Amino acid sequence: MYMQVVSLFLIAAMAVYGLAPLIKRLSQYCSLDAGLLIYLAFSLSALIPPLEDMPRGSSAILVFFLKKIFASSLNPQAAGLLIGGGVILVAGLLMKRRPLPWKVKFGLQLLGAGIVVGFGLKITFITNPFGGYIYLDHSVWPVTLAWLILIVNAVSLIDRLDGLAVAIASILALTLFVISILQGESVAITSIYLSVSLAGAGLAFLRYNFYPATLSLGETGAMTLGLLLGGLTIIGVSKATALLILIIPWFILGIPVALVATPILYAYLKGGRFESLSRRGLVGGMTTAQTVFLISFLCLALSVLSTAVILNNTLISGILLLSAGLTGWLPLRPFFYKVKRTLPVKTNMPSARVSILGIEIDHVTQHSALMKVKEFILSRSPHIVFTPNSLMILKAQTDHKLKQAMDKAHLLLPDGIGLLWAAEFYGTPLSRRVTGIDHLKDICRLSSLEGYTISLLGSTPEVVKEAALNLSKDYPGLKVVSSHHGYFGRKDEERIIAEIKQSSPDVLFVGLGPGRQEKWIAEHLELLGVPVCMGVGGSFDVIAGRLKRAPGWMMKHGLEWLYRLYCQPWRIKRILSLPRFVLAVFIDKIKLNDLSVVSGE
Repeated sequence: MYMQVVSLFLIAAMAVYGLAPLIKRLSQYCSLDAGLLIYLAFSLSALIPPLEDMPRGSSAILVFFLKKIFASSLNPQAAGLLIGGGVILVAGLLMKRRPLPWKVKFGLQLLGAGIVVGFGLKITFITNPFGGYIYLDHSVWPVTLAWLILIVNAVSLIDRLDGLAVAIASILALTLFVISILQGESVAITSIYLSVSLAGAGLAFLRYNFYPATLSLGETGAMTLGLLLGGLTIIGVSKATALLILIIPWFILGIPVALVATPILYAYLKGGRFESLSRRGLVGGMTTAQTVFLISFLCLALSVLSTAVILNNTLISGILLLSAGLTGWLPLRPFFYKVKRTLPVKTNMPSARVSILGIEIDHVTQHSALMKVKEFILSRSPHIVFTPNSLMILKAQTDHKLKQAMDKAHLLLPDGIGLLWAAEFYGTPLSRRVTGIDHLKDICRLSSLEGYTISLLGSTPEVVKEAALNLSKDYPGLKVVSSHHGYFGRKDEERIIAEIKQSSPDVLFVGLGPGRQEKWIAEHLELLGVPVCMGVGGSFDVIAGRLKRAPGWMMKHGLEWLYRLYCQPWRIKRILSLPRFVLAVFIDKIKLNDLSVVSGE
């Protein structure tokens, strides 16, 4: 068996090395996840029979493999993993969509996990923490599906830093292999062969996936890797160990994210002023390589510790525990020394624009932003003004059309507390928020004094008319030359654009909702020919008086956020997205640290 184990490990590793150049070349011409490398290496080694059963002669070997694949002689559990992972990879390749919508991703996960379960791989019992086992009867299938999907998402989520997901998967596969060996006859030989195959493929793939990565797993590749790991944990009866190891990366990344997100969330909900936070982040001051090494060594120490707990042999357990302590402490020494010194991150001087997750936000005050708008109007050429918040910046990471629209903007105002924190964390702080509603009112006040004309587009027919009427009352002399509701389709766009051009406004306020309005303005900017086109979100509802402010006693006690959430329950989506935004900024800062090291700063 030991010769077979070594052979499988080497076959998986050599398959990755041999196929990597081909995958690199093919990925230039088609949407191909490099996770296919690990899958092919795992599949090849899983099909290899015991050496003593291998027939002699090339033709006999070929016939043997064909029978093994098509005559259902392959272990059903291994077959389920191979087919389920293959379906995910093929479906991702055929759709050729980057990134995949969450509904499609969940559908692929459910399909792959369903195939694995359909081939008989299931969780029949779980360990009772108070002793014994809890046997599952009617809940076998849903529990197994839930477990597989949990592991798939855990691996997908940690595939944010080059090499992290593959390193953790390799450590977990090696741990499952060692545990399977130590448990002896109580564990199927399939667990030993599959885990060592995955470990070999993963460790070989690290050469291409570690920073700077020349090959990445991709979304479907990460899901496939997670499915293979999830299946191995069931075969090897090592679910608790796998869960602990996969939690480590998010525990390390989650602590600083939670510490940062909490005060930002409080300030956002309360609607108050955001207080400056320290930029000395634990993870933010490390490079990708340092972060991946730190997390990987901690996971390795935990895996050694878990193996020691499973054993009953006191001597071996003691040796493994000592190894776990050394494995965890040695890489942590320089890390703790670095944190102890608490070196501040270099703060750059305020620049014209601050980059946040690849989106360039203008460093302006409320007055200077208004002066820029005046320059745009006097130039008579079309300009775009957007007021993004953290949720919109996060959405632009996956919505390429929105990202292109924001890149096209001439003025991007920081309308969000999260953006102030992110800019400070990057070392390029912004002076203050410039909210969309305040900027809209400033422009209307300026227009009433200078004789500029405005048009409104968006919301319902009643709301946009009330907003136009209220603006005319609030700013005497303001000329609202046209208004149109936002409930129109593609066939009406040509007529609406013609009406706007005929009215020839100086400023067009577009309130079609975040995301849609930005893409619409960017697409029709030249046709509109308006000097200033600004996205205003739901500002028309506020101006029309449809959205009321909280009662005085609630505002006095800082509960205005609760009233907003009551009036607009959909705001919970913004609240829940904030930790994701903070995490994305942390990871982006780590990658920027890599660039600083390379450039010698």
